[in-house]
Amino acid sequence: MTQHAEPLGRVRNFSLLKLLGKGTIGMVYEGRREEGGLICAIKKLDMRRLNKLERADAVSELQVIASVQGPHLITIYDVFIEADMLYIVTELAANGNLFNYMKLARRRGCLSEPIVWSFFIQMCLGIRMLHEKDILHHDIKAENVFLCSDMHVKLGDLGVLRVQDALARPQVPYYVA
Repeated sequence: MTQHAEPLGRVRNFSLLKLLGKGTIGMVYEGRREEGGLICAIKKLDMRRLNKLERADAVSELQVIASVQGPHLITIYDVFIEADMLYIVTELAANGNLFNYMKLARRRGCLSEPIVWSFFIQMCLGIRMLHEKDILHHDIKAENVFLCSDMHVKLGDLGVLRVQDALARPQVPYYVA
């Protein structure tokens, strides 16, 4: 088992091990569940601009999405709010996302057609699984397609876009529209 440096912090029963990425309203950490040592990704989103109903809706929506599991979907382990932050704990994809993989492949000079077809078919299978449960992804892009250690493709960041849209929208009274 790999030894990790001192954690950056703790939230609930998770240690934050290292920062993986940073966006306009949140951050993604590699984390470890204290009980059992599960290594995971922990997305942290600032919820201060949402009202109580919007917060509850965000958590409810993510919990519904978490109930849909399959071989081409990133597993959501936990969703919770603590200190005005929404935490989404998911499976960690060892090979990152498709966007970074394609950048690296471009530098190396090629991305073979069989690999492209394999990725595409796996993405379609993930989308089909979601549609069978009446769930739309809303943000399919290379950054939200993840590659596991065996280069197995999984869709991620389901539903997070709508939460992020709500956080980023200007606070405009309804009558202005």
